[in-house]
Amino acid sequence: MASASVTRRPRTALVYDERMQKHASPFEDSHPECPERFSLSLERVQEYGLDQRCVILPSRAATEEELQLIHSKKHVELAKSLDGCDDTARLQEVFCRFNSVYMNKHSYGLALLAAGCAIDLMKSVLSGEVDNGLAIIRPPGHHAMTEEFCGYCLFNNVAIAAKYAVEKMGLERVLIVDWDVHHGQASQYSFYTDPRVLYFSIHRYEEGNFWPELRESNWDYIGEGSGTGYNINVPLNKTGMENWDYAEILHQILLPVASEFKPQLILVSSGFDASLGDPEGEMRLTPAMYAHMTHMLKQLNTPLAVVLEGGYCLPALAEGVALVLKTLIGDPCPAMINNRKNGIREPNEVIKATIRHVLCALKPYWKCFIQDTLDKLPAPAVTYLGRMSICKPDNYPTKEYHPHLPEEQERATLQEQAELRSETRLTLASSQEVVKVFESLNGIKDLTALRVHRYLVAKNSTIPDVQALLGSACQLIIDFESHAEATSAFKREDNSVFVLPRGLSLTGQADAYVSMYSLILPLFYKFYPEWVITRIGSSMPSSDSPLGVLLSLCCGHLSCEGGLWIVGAKSWHPTTPTLEVDFTGVNATALQQNIQNAAETLNLNIDNFIRDPLPVCPELPLKQVQI
Repeated sequence: MASASVTRRPRTALVYDERMQKHASPFEDSHPECPERFSLSLERVQEYGLDQRCVILPSRAATEEELQLIHSKKHVELAKSLDGCDDTARLQEVFCRFNSVYMNKHSYGLALLAAGCAIDLMKSVLSGEVDNGLAIIRPPGHHAMTEEFCGYCLFNNVAIAAKYAVEKMGLERVLIVDWDVHHGQASQYSFYTDPRVLYFSIHRYEEGNFWPELRESNWDYIGEGSGTGYNINVPLNKTGMENWDYAEILHQILLPVASEFKPQLILVSSGFDASLGDPEGEMRLTPAMYAHMTHMLKQLNTPLAVVLEGGYCLPALAEGVALVLKTLIGDPCPAMINNRKNGIREPNEVIKATIRHVLCALKPYWKCFIQDTLDKLPAPAVTYLGRMSICKPDNYPTKEYHPHLPEEQERATLQEQAELRSETRLTLASSQEVVKVFESLNGIKDLTALRVHRYLVAKNSTIPDVQALLGSACQLIIDFESHAEATSAFKREDNSVFVLPRGLSLTGQADAYVSMYSLILPLFYKFYPEWVITRIGSSMPSSDSPLGVLLSLCCGHLSCEGGLWIVGAKSWHPTTPTLEVDFTGVNATALQQNIQNAAETLNLNIDNFIRDPLPVCPELPLKQVQI
C-alpha cells in the first residue's frame, strides 16, 4: 500500500527570444557560433515539454546604462554604430582588430536582448517569483571585456547581471560558476579586486597553450587586494577529461568554498563546449553530467540563474541545455550511462595535481581547506607556454579560425551521443510527488517507475527488506542509526557500500559540510550506486545538529537520480540545511581520520581519494591583471 505525502516543485523561469537566430557571421556560413545553437536547444526543450512547466519571462533589451556597469561608453558606442550595418567590408575592418568575434546588422539589438534577459532572470530569482531559471540566449558573453569584443562575445551578460546585483540591489555575496571550456577572462577582470563576487572557472588551459592563451588563467591568479582569494581558476592541462574528473573538482573545491562563502545569488556561465564531441573543448562530459553539476549547485539552496554561453557540438549542446532545465524544474538527473557501463575511474593524475595546486593557493583564505597534511611536498611550479600574454597580433582572422574534428572522430562521437540519448531515461518525474510513502513493500514490481519520486519512505521495513527488493543492484547505504565509533565506511560481499555517519567525528556543522564533500559525495560518485538507502530510525537527529545537517545534505545530494530510500522513519519530510555555518571550527585532524578510516576499510588508495597531502606553499605574490 502506498500513499503520497509531499508534493513540491521548484518554480523555474525560462527566458529566450526567437529573434536571436538572426545573429550570424557575415564572413562565413560555417561559423560554429551559429543560429542553430539557439534553435536546436529551444527545439529540444520544447520536445520534452519543459517550456510548458516553466514561467516564461518576457525578453527585453538592456539599457546603455546597464551595459556600462561593465563596459565603457566607447565600447557601447562602437557596437551601436554598427547597428543595421550590412557593409561586409566595414565589418571586416572593425572585427579584424578583435580576437574571434563578428557582428551583422542584427547583432547589436540581439546583444542588448541577451544582456537584458540575463538581468531580468537574475532579478526574477532574487525576487522569489521563481526559485531558479535558465536563459537560452546569444550572443554569449563571458569573453567580452570593458572595451574589447572577444571570443564570439559582444557584451558580458553574466558579469552585467552580477554587477547589477551588487550595485543596484545591494547584494554582498554573488557566486559566478563558469564551466564553459574556455576561461572567462573578462568575467575575471571585472571582479578581480571585488570580494562581493566570487568567480570560479573550470577551463581547458594546457599550460597556456589553449585559447585565450593567457597567463592569468592559471591557478595562482586568485584575486588582488580585498578580492584576494575570491578568484578561483581550475586549469585543465589535458584534453579528454571525463565526468568523474569534473565531479572531483566540484566536490573538492567548489562546493566547500561555496558553502563557506554563503552566496546570496549563483549565476552560471553555462557553456557546453566541454561536451563529448565538441571540436573546441575536446573533453568528454556527457549531457547528464551537466544535470548532475546543476543539481549540486541547487543543493546550496540559493537563487540560481543559468545563462547559456558556448557549446558547438549541436546535438550535445541541445541535450545538455534540456537536461539542465529538467534538473532546475526538479526532475531527477538522468544516470550517467557511460559511467555505469565503463566503470568510474580515479580522477586523472593531471586533474589531481591541478586540484592540489588550486588548494595550495586557496588554503590561506578559506577555512574549509584547513586540513592536517600527511606529507610535505615542494611548492608547485608554475608553467606558462602560451603566447597571448607575451605578444598579441595586430590583426586577427575573421573567418576559418576555428577547429574541426577529423571526419572519422566526428562520426564516432555522434554515434556515441546517439547511443547515450537512446539509453537515457527521459520520461522521469511524470508524477508531481516528491515523496512516496510505502506502508509495505509487497506488490512493488517496476523499480524503474519508482525513480519519478525523489524519496521513497519505507515506514515498516528494514535495510535488508529494501535490499531484497532491489536485488543485486549496487547500493550505497547511509546508516544514521548505527552507533559505530570508529570505522566510517565498509564494503560487503553483496556489492553494497555502508557509510556510518555516527562513526564520523563531527564536532560542528562545518564538519558535516566538509565530510559530505570530502568523503560521502566522492564515495557516491566513485562507486556510483544504482540505489541509495538511508536508515534514520526513531532517533532521528535534530535538524541543527552536525548529524542532522549531514542527513539533510545526504538526502539532498544523493537523491540526484531519484529513488532515494528512507528506512525506519515513521514520519519524514525533506529538510534544507542552513548555510549560516561558521567554518572556523572545522576539525582538520578528525576529518583526516574519518577519510583515512574509510579509505582503509574500502581498500582505496588514500592519496587518490582525498586532497591531502597538500604541497607546502609559500605565500603567493599577488598577480597584476590588466583590467
